[in-house]
Amino acid sequence: MISEEASAGSWMDFAAEIFNPFVSAVHARDASGARQALIEARRAITASPFNSDEIRAMEINLAFFELQLVQFFGSFDEGRAAFERMNSYLQSVPDTPLVRQQHSLRQLAVLVIGESKGWGDVPEQRILTILERIDESARTPEMWHYVSAWAFSHAHHRLMEQAFAALTVHPGNFMASAGWKRVNLMYLLLERRASERDVLEYLKEAGTLNMLREFRRAILPVLEQQGLDTPTVLNMLSDRLEAYEAEPPVPPARESGTIQLRNWH
Repeated sequence: MISEEASAGSWMDFAAEIFNPFVSAVHARDASGARQALIEARRAITASPFNSDEIRAMEINLAFFELQLVQFFGSFDEGRAAFERMNSYLQSVPDTPLVRQQHSLRQLAVLVIGESKGWGDVPEQRILTILERIDESARTPEMWHYVSAWAFSHAHHRLMEQAFAALTVHPGNFMASAGWKRVNLMYLLLERRASERDVLEYLKEAGTLNMLREFRRAILPVLEQQGLDTPTVLNMLSDRLEAYEAEPPVPPARESGTIQLRNWH
């Protein structure tokens, strides 16, 4: 049930309310709950009182979360197929400012996710071009987390500095402390000024399985290069991963044998 306040407020408040159940279900590793949350979100968007541009902006976010559903709970092949379809959907840039902002935010996220999975390289100019289309006021903490991931993997100091500065001022509402310690660690590693304490401070607060997997995939190799892969760090990482992976996620409810991303064309 959508609150009257959300329906009467801005489309962004409305979107936050309808998508929050999905985010909560994902972090609880409840695939069926996440799927149902997106079904309800789709219904809410269809019945919402907002104008066509605002509805299109929410539909772009819905498409992104449907991709995330497959990424979190589907197989590797399902994830790649969903990524390719979403990437194709995002190729044409919308002509209205509001929709273009949301399109650019999600396109940046999709490209960074795809690169992290090994599904294609994202050159610097592609990232910079997308960032140029996003107004300063629309640059969310979530966007800067994706930018920082790309900047770290490419050792791009200027973008990492921008992400660090942005998240220091506006860390966001979701896992703000852990998110800031993540980008702080990445920034210090690029500057070769990180200490074991910086590593452990982030590991203690890395509150999702994805954060820990990113740590193992992207951060640990840099720690090894800088001599920061100490027994204390490795033991904490192992313990935290073991605790998260001991209980498998709730299996997704499959409608036709596979999790399907809607055809948005």
